Amino acid sequence: MTVGIAAICKCDSETFVVTCSDRMVTVPGLLQVELARRKTVELTRNCVGLLSGSDDGEAVLLEARTALQMAPPNTASGPPTIQQITELVTALFARNKAAKT
Repeated sequence: MTVGIAAICKCDSETFVVTCSDRMVTVPGLLQVELARRKTVELTRNCVGLLSGSDDGEAVLLEARTALQMAPPNTASGPPTIQQITELVTALFARNKAAKT
């Protein structure tokens, strides 16, 4: 079972989101190991993705992070919104899933 937790915290006038996840990888009946790699991927300065389940989840999040880093800065609208990031990750995951079938 993957553990992924996020909490909104307030300290004085600042608001933070704190995340944590385990590093355990389990293949039922075959393997259970704690790896050095993380199940948390920083996508932007204010957004992280937490992994669970899918074998290609990390690849999708890393591809999304690269796409977000390469996108030209849009000073008129600011950095990408959480909704835009979610839509990007969803589209990449759907594309990867369709390519496997």
